[in-house]
Amino acid sequence: MILIAPHQRNETVQGVKIVALPKTKNRLKRMFIVGAKAFLLALQQRAEIYHFHDPEFLPWAFLLKCIRRRAIIYDIHEDFPEFIPRRSPKLRKFSFLLTPSLRFLLEFFPSLFCDLLVLPTYSLQKKVNKNNSVVLLNLPTLFDFKNSSYSLHWYEKQYDIIHVGTLSVSRFQFMLRVAKYLKEQGVKFKWLFIGAPSSLRSWIAANKDKEFIDKHFQLLDWL
Repeated sequence: MILIAPHQRNETVQGVKIVALPKTKNRLKRMFIVGAKAFLLALQQRAEIYHFHDPEFLPWAFLLKCIRRRAIIYDIHEDFPEFIPRRSPKLRKFSFLLTPSLRFLLEFFPSLFCDLLVLPTYSLQKKVNKNNSVVLLNLPTLFDFKNSSYSLHWYEKQYDIIHVGTLSVSRFQFMLRVAKYLKEQGVKFKWLFIGAPSSLRSWIAANKDKEFIDKHFQLLDWL
């Protein structure tokens, strides 16, 4: 297995060969400069299967398919057509145009040349509606712990749910709906968020559900 990804240097870790790409926060550089380099490196590998998950690599993946004629797997991590327009009030005004356009560019177009689309939810699969897609739920279930020798001391727990990672307002709004549903079902819970940015805190401070949020959620910058 060969991994072409942002990294400090070329090296092999636990049998996986890492081919390093330069790191950059600039989206245009990632798409054109880093994307072009990743494309050229991918061409050199002459692999049987190419797997990618960054939508910015889609044009390069199309070229890779045309040249190499090998299997391409597109691993979609987000419902980008729904998520991107919600990033700002300005984009939200044009969501009626942006969402279907992004749905075509980021989901329908890839389905024409990719051999497999890997999706994170069944609801997204219904939107894609393609036979060449599978759903991979990237989360543990109770069955994963059934044969585990590790014992949790539930009586000592302080939180029922812990979320680690940067959280946008749109993602938190979804989790807030989940929390309200749990409340309606009579479930008692305490939810900890580690990595809540200042923008989310400002949104909560001005939100009508602040009292509910303060009761059931605790937000930390980082530990």
